[in-house]
Amino acid sequence: MRSIRSFANDDRHVMVKHSTIYPSPEELEAVQNMVSTVECALKHVSDWLDETNKGTKTEGETEVKKDEAGENYS
Repeated sequence: MRSIRSFANDDRHVMVKHSTIYPSPEELEAVQNMVSTVECALKHVSDWLDETNKGTKTEGETEVKKDEAGENYS
């Protein structure tokens, strides 16, 4: 069984490693801002694509209705 001292050394080692790889508060904030900006941009693109697809569907449905109306009068 491992001694308590061994666990304490492991804890210190983990904390030192964590402090060397964990980003600073400024870096964290920059990443969070970047993620928020990208999410917002993707939302705008998604909304734009939805509107574009709705316009395409409406035009397609209108053409189909015109074709059907033309067939009825023939």
